[in-house]
Amino acid sequence: MENLLEIRDLKTYFYTDSGIVKAVNGVSFDVKPGKTLGIVGESGCGKSITSMSILKLIEKPGKIVEGTIKFDDKDIVGMGDKEIREVRGNDISMIFQEPMTSLNPVFRVEDQIMEAIMLHQGLDKHEANKVAVDMLRFVGIPRAEQVARDYPHQLSGGMRQRVMIAMALACKPKLLIADEPTTALDVTIQAQILKLMNDLKEKTNTAIMLITHDLGVIAQMADDVIVMYSGRVVESAPVKELFRNPQHPYTKGLLASIPSLDQDKERLHSIDGVVPSPFNLPKGCYFAPRCEYAKPECQTKMPEITNTGEDHIVRCFLYTDEVDEKHHREEDIHNGKGKK
Repeated sequence: MENLLEIRDLKTYFYTDSGIVKAVNGVSFDVKPGKTLGIVGESGCGKSITSMSILKLIEKPGKIVEGTIKFDDKDIVGMGDKEIREVRGNDISMIFQEPMTSLNPVFRVEDQIMEAIMLHQGLDKHEANKVAVDMLRFVGIPRAEQVARDYPHQLSGGMRQRVMIAMALACKPKLLIADEPTTALDVTIQAQILKLMNDLKEKTNTAIMLITHDLGVIAQMADDVIVMYSGRVVESAPVKELFRNPQHPYTKGLLASIPSLDQDKERLHSIDGVVPSPFNLPKGCYFAPRCEYAKPECQTKMPEITNTGEDHIVRCFLYTDEVDEKHHREEDIHNGKGKK
């Protein structure tokens, strides 16, 4: 299956008076058509900046300084303002964290959905209104005609999020970026929104890039997962493989912190220490100051990406050494020096 989105060595930096913030620092991953890629990590790890870079929504003092973003065989980084506006909201749409700040409070719901439809689809106002109401029905909003005429403040949080999804899907995008789409919602509405997104993926074959800190959401929604820490990808794997066999110490810590439903009482696991300041990153592995497995080389050198299995990669010296040892054993066997 060919990739819909290919990102290679993406670096997005912010040049501030206090120094350079390497918000995204050499990130690479792929998104396949009709699949969901989950991006997980603590606040400040670069998840949202990665998504904003894809849409070229980085404003000064931020800048994409290196790397490639290829979408549907088009070079996003090299696009001018006019070209990228044709992609945004049309081929690539985004659902932001808080719909109340993303929806304009002084315009009716229908006007906000119609704007993108008229811009990208070339429909007149009457036709665009019909599509807008149909999209509200499509995302499960009752009384769609009435809701279309409402203002955002008249709707509940769950309804506003459905409006955002309807707006994002109005032009039938190939890629939907969802940045913490259920953060401000209660668990019942959260479950409905996640089911809606899964149903839409099945019906429309839209690829989804799901950004979240909630591993429960990742388990339910994602086909593949990348784990980010301080602007870098530290692990990537198919979702079942990641939960079955987490390898990076940070990933293990995240999974261990999920409460168990099997025990009446348990001591919740936490990862010691704090995320390093972006102005004062460690010389070696960024996670080393918090890592219980850290070795001397972790303090001075950044580990390279290591392939530890089919579609499973990890950035950690623990696995670099294992792969080197395995390679040497295989060489010895080939040269007749070792035992099979």
